[in-house]
Amino acid sequence: MGFVHGVGFRRYIKKEAKSLGLKGWVKNLPDGRVEILAQGSQSQVDQLIEISQKGNIFSMVKGVVVDIKEDDIAFNDFEILF
Repeated sequence: MGFVHGVGFRRYIKKEAKSLGLKGWVKNLPDGRVEILAQGSQSQVDQLIEISQKGNIFSMVKGVVVDIKEDDIAFNDFEILF
């Protein structure tokens, strides 16, 4: 939650996730939140959570909710969903 739309937040998350070697996606939700699904090692995901909490220089993140799930779907890349 916070001010994350229209400030390049999803592109920032995609760039950071790819640099960490994560797979998955990031997308805007209709209620103004942003959802991220990330697959990788626990250390990689933890790093992305920290990055998400800070945001980029243009965003203001008010909170991050983490929900850990086991999933059989394997992603090939990290992308922005529209």
